[in-house]
Amino acid sequence: MSLLLLLACTSATIRFGDKAGVVDSRGGDDSVVTVDDTAPIDDTAAIDDTAPIDDTGDTQVSSPEVTYRPTGHGAEGSTLSLYRLNSDFTIAEGGPGVTAPFDGGVWGVTYTPSSDEYGDGVNYVIYAAFANDSEGALIGASTWLTMYVDGVPGDDLANLGFVSGWNGFRVLSSTDTPTGVAPFDLDLPFNLVSVDAVTVSGTWSGPVSAGYRLAVYPYTGTGAMMYDGTLPASWSVSLTGRPADTALSENNGILLGGGTLLAYKDADGSRSVTMGDSSLATGLLDSGENVGLLWVDAVSDVGTAFALVVGAGLHTGWGAYAINEGERARELDATEGSSVRLDP
Repeated sequence: MSLLLLLACTSATIRFGDKAGVVDSRGGDDSVVTVDDTAPIDDTAAIDDTAPIDDTGDTQVSSPEVTYRPTGHGAEGSTLSLYRLNSDFTIAEGGPGVTAPFDGGVWGVTYTPSSDEYGDGVNYVIYAAFANDSEGALIGASTWLTMYVDGVPGDDLANLGFVSGWNGFRVLSSTDTPTGVAPFDLDLPFNLVSVDAVTVSGTWSGPVSAGYRLAVYPYTGTGAMMYDGTLPASWSVSLTGRPADTALSENNGILLGGGTLLAYKDADGSRSVTMGDSSLATGLLDSGENVGLLWVDAVSDVGTAFALVVGAGLHTGWGAYAINEGERARELDATEGSSVRLDP
């Protein structure tokens, strides 16, 4: 996927922009009469600005530095690595472009890409960020990507807030449009440290009956249910530990498994899902999104980690996710995870 195609089909929140003041040196009318602006657009803030896009905040200035901040624990002794991305957003060969130790609560990088890191006909380089523990094992990957722009950004990038030097941006869905932000304190969670358990809970709005049960039906459709129990009006399901091999399958180098919440009528009284049973409901959020419980095995290479975290929206171990066809998964927050609906 080209950068322009990626930018055209994705969106991050604008944190920094530009504009300001009075009569512009380069032509825009301003709604705040205070200072002369150098950008040729209408402005609404009271400071001198230089970026060629309309906005209400402050100019994002060129930065020679990038900082990432961990959102997990135990970062002491860890290392940040920035890996260059190819034009199709795969990890480029050759290892990390730069590494930095954890220091003062952040990983900080001051780096200028070499000439051979730029693609043909472009003046920018894009990197993905990963964290390794003191023994070298991958412990995290950030959804925030960084872009270094050498010189003046083209209009397509400048109109999205990208400036000379380092920028941060991210891609979270096909309906978003990424915007360049100041590359400081970008989140890097320890999402490659396996989570051993997951719990979801919610309500069943149908009648409570001895013949009605709740199962976690494996996506593979084979093997035993991952959970099978009674179905009260208020229910809770917990899964712990790695699933059985029969519940796992490989997808693009990622070994994962899991299942969907299934309310069913136990027609034969076997207390397990069998061919004669009938489905009553599957787990949904108030938004109508499907709920899935997923396990992902540990990953050891940055290419797979990038596809897992940035591409698929998953982390290793157990997680509860909103599953939307054609979109990356979205992990449930605490409120969503405790208010899953089963409606007949």
